[in-house]
Amino acid sequence: MFDAATSAHLGSATPADQATREQVAALLRTWARKAQRLRTNLAAAERSRRARYAAVTTAAPAKRLGAVTAAEAESELGGHGLEELTRLSRPDLLPHAPPPAGWVLPVDLDRLAAEPAGHTFGHGPGDAADGVGDSGVGDSAGSRGKESV
Repeated sequence: MFDAATSAHLGSATPADQATREQVAALLRTWARKAQRLRTNLAAAERSRRARYAAVTTAAPAKRLGAVTAAEAESELGGHGLEELTRLSRPDLLPHAPPPAGWVLPVDLDRLAAEPAGHTFGHGPGDAADGVGDSGVGDSAGSRGKESV
C-alpha cells in the first residue's frame, strides 16, 4: 500500500480472510471439473443436433435417420429442461418493481410504429406538442411531416 499524500510505500496489503493455498487449489480443481463437464455437455448437444442420413447405393433423395417419437421428444423437452433451468437459475435475482410515477420512460417503438402518420406519439390532435399552439400556427418542429403532397 502507498500513502496518497507522500507516495511512500507503507507495506503489502493482504485480506484478513485470505484463502489458504489448499483452498485455492481446491477451487481451481472445482472450476476445471465444471469447465470439463460443460465441454462434455456441449459436445453431447452438438452430436444430438447433427442430422444423420441413411446410406444409399443408388441416386435417391436423402432419407433422414433418427426419427423421434412424441414420448422421446416430451421426455427430452419436458421436466429435464425445467430442472436444468432451475438448477442454473439465480434465486437471489428478483424482478424489478415498476418505476416510480415521476420517471420518464423510454418510447415504445412498436406503439410508435402503430400510430397513424403525422400523429405525434402520446398526444392528441390540437395539443401543443403537435406543433399547433393557441394561434393555430405550427412551429418548425411540429410542422414536419404534415405537408400536403
